[in-house]
Amino acid sequence: MHSFSEQCLDMARSMLGQNLESINQDGTVTPVPGEEPRADEAGHAALAIGEYYRATGETELNGVDLVDLSARCVTAQAFYEPVKENGLAYAALGLLSFGPSKERNPVWERLVDETRQRLDKLLLHLSLIHISEPTRRTIPSRMPSSA
Repeated sequence: MHSFSEQCLDMARSMLGQNLESINQDGTVTPVPGEEPRADEAGHAALAIGEYYRATGETELNGVDLVDLSARCVTAQAFYEPVKENGLAYAALGLLSFGPSKERNPVWERLVDETRQRLDKLLLHLSLIHISEPTRRTIPSRMPSSA
């Protein structure tokens, strides 16, 4: 009998392997019959691929280059209009699964300059929005008086 972790890896390999055919050449995801397409699916796919890579260190599954596939999913999500924060966040997490440094991230290296620039711009914009909005709401309009 296999250990629990081996069983989990086998399940992940099987599930991801069965879903690879749903990812199109442009990185978008084709829903199964009866499902509606989602605007954030390419980002979710990038995260699933990235987490598989992080868990196994494998860059290929069923003859598919996972680094290239992840780059295509990240690109599809980055250029989805209108921008979907949820999908972009998942795509960014998937990108980070391959490495925290741009200089040593194989997916980042596969992205074309236009995609890199767009990701940098979108992620910076979204981080500034999410950092500044809660801060504006919690800063009192005047300082409390000291007694």
